Amino acid sequence: MLLQQVINFCNLFVVTAVIVRNIPRTEYGELALVLSYSIIFNLINISASSILLRDYPKLTDHNISRYKKSFDIFNYYKSVSAILIAFIIAIFFKLIYGKDSQVLITILLVNTLTIICQYFTDPFQSFLSVSFRQSLITRIIFITSVINLIFTFGVYFIPNIIFVVSKNFAISLVTLLLMRYYFKQNFKYKTNISHRSSLSLLWKNLSDFSIWTHVQGIFTDIIYRADILILGWLNTPFQILGNYNIALQISNMTKILPQIIQYHATLCVSNSENDQKRQNEVVHIFLKINFIISILIMIGYLLLGKLMISIITGNNNGEIFEYGLYILGGLCIFNTLRPLVAYSIVAHSIKQCVLYINLPAAIFAIGAYLIGGIFLGIKGILIANIAIGVILCALTINYVNRKTTYKWNYTLLTDYEKSFFKYFWLKFVSNTTGA
Repeated sequence: MLLQQVINFCNLFVVTAVIVRNIPRTEYGELALVLSYSIIFNLINISASSILLRDYPKLTDHNISRYKKSFDIFNYYKSVSAILIAFIIAIFFKLIYGKDSQVLITILLVNTLTIICQYFTDPFQSFLSVSFRQSLITRIIFITSVINLIFTFGVYFIPNIIFVVSKNFAISLVTLLLMRYYFKQNFKYKTNISHRSSLSLLWKNLSDFSIWTHVQGIFTDIIYRADILILGWLNTPFQILGNYNIALQISNMTKILPQIIQYHATLCVSNSENDQKRQNEVVHIFLKINFIISILIMIGYLLLGKLMISIITGNNNGEIFEYGLYILGGLCIFNTLRPLVAYSIVAHSIKQCVLYINLPAAIFAIGAYLIGGIFLGIKGILIANIAIGVILCALTINYVNRKTTYKWNYTLLTDYEKSFFKYFWLKFVSNTTGA
């Protein structure tokens, strides 16, 4: 998984640099505005396959076919819903922006096709991931990253945002086909599965687990995407939106490692389901790892941020650097406690976690962005990013203390942690290389 994310990081960095240097900043702002409406698409983007994190160890070959059929059925429904949502947003763009809406609507429609491809890719990738076939996923990511890089250089010849989103759709389609191919090579999948039994299984899994992971994802999207949406509502110039989106892209690159840590923390806590002491020890370790990573990320941005922006944009843009400093600050504040979120979801109740952490944080985020944007403009939005990070931490700590049996440990480094770090590193390298 580490190698996958390194490939993703390098690919994202080079692709962003090439696109930003060749696409007019106003068009990049138009892309940012359209992508901010992905919050609406995510209302229906329930990942039914997220149940595999919990259920995969218990599945037989027959059950794998039933689960896969239920995921396919649900993704067809989601795709139809996505097309309807895109149609409604297109009408809204036409009413608000008039003649200037043509590019926005084209970006929207092509991006909708990309989203639909991602719907059908998700189950294939989930099966490969939970079965620890990381080497196959790494191979797919490497192939698609190379293709993506080759196509991206096409902006030197076709320097417009429509080419960029069309390229993204082509890459998502290639990814879907490769994931499907490797899934069929590694799993015994039967197609003659009862439609009715698949629907029954789908409803059970959605109501029991997946719906709440989805609701959590919606609130997370509101927290991290509503800023550009609100800037658009406040008639912020596309030039500023473009700069802000570049800062977001750079900040999102730094989320890769903390997300890896949270994923492994989730698996470790899940595998220690009946051992409260072991769960606590696992969370202690990952908290320390994330704290160190967050500090290093901030130091790295302060030292190298302007250089990174200069490489991406072609100039040392102090405005983008300032935007990134605030956005990254808010992210790093919360990243330190990501393992506690993983613990709360797996070891306690994801429903309670959503109601006591994500919901109030999303409400606060909307209020903070709105108030900050109305009274202080872009500066208010930036300050809101920091405030949201602090509130997320406060809500998480309060929830863990009041609702779970987690016990804090302030020892710098225990003997168990020393042995775990050694074991974890060896396992991490093994899964990464596929050895």
